[in-house]
Amino acid sequence: MQHSRIAGFSLFEMLVAIGLIGILAAIAFPSFAAYTTPFRVQSAGREVYSALQDVRQQSITRGRRTRFQISGQDSYTLLWEDGNTWRTIRGPLKLDKDVRVVSSGGDLTFQPRGTVSPMTTLTISDSTNPEHRLVISVPITGLIRIREGGG
Repeated sequence: MQHSRIAGFSLFEMLVAIGLIGILAAIAFPSFAAYTTPFRVQSAGREVYSALQDVRQQSITRGRRTRFQISGQDSYTLLWEDGNTWRTIRGPLKLDKDVRVVSSGGDLTFQPRGTVSPMTTLTISDSTNPEHRLVISVPITGLIRIREGGG
């Protein structure tokens, strides 16, 4: 009796192939994680920039002071002044994992004309790789600018 050979993989060959794929994935994963860091920082930077623009516009529209309040290093809240009380517009809003925001001057308070006090610089960075960072400058005029790096 003659047996025909059926094309296919043996269990051993399949396990070896899966093992090799696992080893290659383990080698590639740290590189992929490092590749995504700048994108997380950029995304968080755009988010904070938009929130600052929003809270400034709210101040002008409402004719009242508004505030961008940093809570810890990874979240912020947008507030507006109602008499002697600060009320929440939005927040607290949390940034992506490992992304931090640090203010040079504390919370930012926008006046009804769109100006701000104090003049502040916000630095957004990844705690695992601080060389990837964005800097948002908010001078007293309230005109918000964003740039890469820290220089």
